[in-house]
Amino acid sequence: MISDPLNAYQTGQPLLNTAGGEKHYLQPRSISGAVNGHSINSVIEALRTPTIGQQILNKLKQVIIPPRFY
Repeated sequence: MISDPLNAYQTGQPLLNTAGGEKHYLQPRSISGAVNGHSINSVIEALRTPTIGQQILNKLKQVIIPPRFY
């Protein structure tokens, strides 16, 4: 989570190891998500609720890309 204090500390310290690899940052969707940080409820909420930018992209894809019929 972007609001996680450990994440902010690790990225700010050059001598402190991080997990490495590909990172996916989640933005908290509510006040409790920002406060609770790494709780599983905050992660589920961040993955379930699309951001405003993602909602706009989803709508554009629906308009631009024709539906497929299988």
